[in-house]
Amino acid sequence: MLLLLIVWGVFYYPMALTVAGYTQSFASVMNPLVGLDTIRLMRTTYFKAFAMVIVVYVIVFTLDRIISVITPPLAGTIINAPLTFYFNLVVACILGLSLFKCADRLDINVD
Repeated sequence: MLLLLIVWGVFYYPMALTVAGYTQSFASVMNPLVGLDTIRLMRTTYFKAFAMVIVVYVIVFTLDRIISVITPPLAGTIINAPLTFYFNLVVACILGLSLFKCADRLDINVD
């Protein structure tokens, strides 16, 4: 059961961020039906964005492990903090651009 929840969290986390971005509603983020409907409307665009987000997280995890091995703990934290911030901006950009691409299907006004 724990493994199923972890898989759901990994799969749904980018969609939760996407739903939060265009609905700006906590209730919509917590409702998986809104996210699943958004995935249905975005079609393959979501899966492309999801794959890119997973690649970014693999890069972040790898860099974090490398930095934690070659630096002392405090220096590793000082180095990792800006990298984590930057990669979170990359994820936000990927998801934002995927929303922009699907704006017509999601009834998002992009003017």
